[in-house]
Amino acid sequence: MDLKALGYWRSESVAGLPDVAAMMDVEWDESEREIVADYLNQGQIVRQFMGVSRCRVCNEPNGNAELTDGEFIWPTGLSHYLTAHAVRLPSEFVMHVFRRLAALEEAKVDHSWWNGQGA
Repeated sequence: MDLKALGYWRSESVAGLPDVAAMMDVEWDESEREIVADYLNQGQIVRQFMGVSRCRVCNEPNGNAELTDGEFIWPTGLSHYLTAHAVRLPSEFVMHVFRRLAALEEAKVDHSWWNGQGA
């Protein structure tokens, strides 16, 4: 399975990644930003690391794990960039989030399997 990486930033030791400062957009609707940040926080843990990553903007400790939704993978601190620094993620990912949330809202719940467990 391949996961699309998201939210890994250029640093002195890692070139070729996006520059977080170039992705800041204070005009991004705050409520939309909060929805995407909440989605990021609810990802499934893929792996954890011994050290703690620091925010590339404010240098605050910013997590030590990676999360996924089965299609994308991101560092646990990615939501911090949205809420604290107005970093706007690519529209492809934002649309992905809203499609996934809409599909969950519209999903029908089948209780038949679970109901059969108590017999």
